[in-house]
Order: sequence, then C-alpha cells, then structure tokens
Amino acid sequence: MEFNFNEGSGNTVAILDLARMIKAMTASDSAITFVPYAETYEKGFEDMENRIPDTTRLTAVCPAVRPLGLEEILRRTIAYHRERC
Repeated sequence: MEFNFNEGSGNTVAILDLARMIKAMTASDSAITFVPYAETYEKGFEDMENRIPDTTRLTAVCPAVRPLGLEEILRRTIAYHRERC
C-alpha cells in the first residue's frame, strides 16, 4: 500500500522571508526581484493569500512520522542540488 501526502505545518512564511532564507543558506548574492502579480499569472487566475496545511491525515496514518521543519527541508534541497551540479 502506498500513501502520498502534500505535507506542511501550521507555520506560515512570507515569500520574501523564504527568499531571504534561501539566499542566506546558499550564500547567494542574487537579487530578489519583485514581479507584479499580473505579470506572473494569466488573467483570471486566483491564488490564495495564505495556505496553512492540515497535517491531521498524515499523523493519523503515520503517527511516528516527525515532519521536517522548513530550514531542514531547505538544507536537504540545497544539498541535493549542489550534489548534482
């Protein structure tokens, strides 16, 4: 049996803060560029302002699972991509 979850946490993070975290963790000197919403999405597209995942299903199926924090996820993702470049 296989289970798939799009898992998160009850913590929120602003996209700007996420960009700053990634820059700091990668020691990047890249600029953070702000692109207007209308240029990013096609006309009529609607996005949620805030998303807070519900982990109830994950913990019900896998009570021993310890979800990773955002910093650990970023650390692993950065390491993964550095190993392949």
